[in-house]
Amino acid sequence: MASSIVAVAGGTGNLGRTIVKALVDSGRFQVFVLGRKADPEKEKILRARILPTDYTDPSSLVTLLEENKIDTVLSVVMNDDGPETEINLSDAAEKSRVTRRFVPAIWGCKCQPEVAKWSPFIGDRIKVLEALESTSLEWTAVHNGYFADYFVGPRIPTEFDRNLFPGIDTQNNVAAIPGSGDVHAVFTHTADVAKFAVALLGSEDKWEKESNIVGQRITLNELVKKLEHVKGEKFSVSYDPVEKLEQGKITELPCHKEAYGYFPKEALQGMFSSFGLMFERGVFEVDMERTLNKKFPEVHARSVDELIAEGWGAGK
Repeated sequence: MASSIVAVAGGTGNLGRTIVKALVDSGRFQVFVLGRKADPEKEKILRARILPTDYTDPSSLVTLLEENKIDTVLSVVMNDDGPETEINLSDAAEKSRVTRRFVPAIWGCKCQPEVAKWSPFIGDRIKVLEALESTSLEWTAVHNGYFADYFVGPRIPTEFDRNLFPGIDTQNNVAAIPGSGDVHAVFTHTADVAKFAVALLGSEDKWEKESNIVGQRITLNELVKKLEHVKGEKFSVSYDPVEKLEQGKITELPCHKEAYGYFPKEALQGMFSSFGLMFERGVFEVDMERTLNKKFPEVHARSVDELIAEGWGAGK
């Protein structure tokens, strides 16, 4: 049975706003947003009611889900919240008499135990998936690789307000590629991910545990060449070896300095070095055989080529 009443946990965030907009625009669902507090102004923007939510109180979560007859919870809560928020939410969804579907906040790479050894974020996500495994809920983890918004925004509309990408400064034509740059990764734009979310929630079919979305599979070296070709600009390219990345260090790019006001240098270096290792070790690969692209051929995910042409083509 397709979803009808959907609650988006974290729906006021970047990806959350994108998904809420797509769900509301589709006209196929009654959409609620789970937020820390009521916010009438944000409700006007989102065109969805915000339900004040206490993620630390499991019993109140059950009441919230049942009183609003929420059959599906779609989570895009912030990664720095840790796993407890989603574990409490999934537990409440299991206990709710009306909730039957759950989408955890993966929205990226497959959560592999070997990656969790050096990536706390992946370890937290695995704990959420383990909690879901112990429920009777129908659930699926969405894998879409890395968000393409970071190298074509803001020229292509996006809710992301930081034009930061590990190893590539598109605006300033500079790259410090993590590792070899020859490992493939999948890139998908958030607006296209949101379109597939609409199709997934509207599907009558039982969900598989993994839902894969592919914009385009490409290496970082190929990505830089495509940017150079479309922009008509030669990039200054260097490489950060794995040994440097393992030390939590990366080459500073011009766009990084602009971010230090809200993202301290040490924290940014640590995060991007971790992402760099993930790129070099193939973590952002996606199973190309079993995809939502094939299941929903009417939904188009723009390729990297299309996005770069649209964002950085002639006259842009």
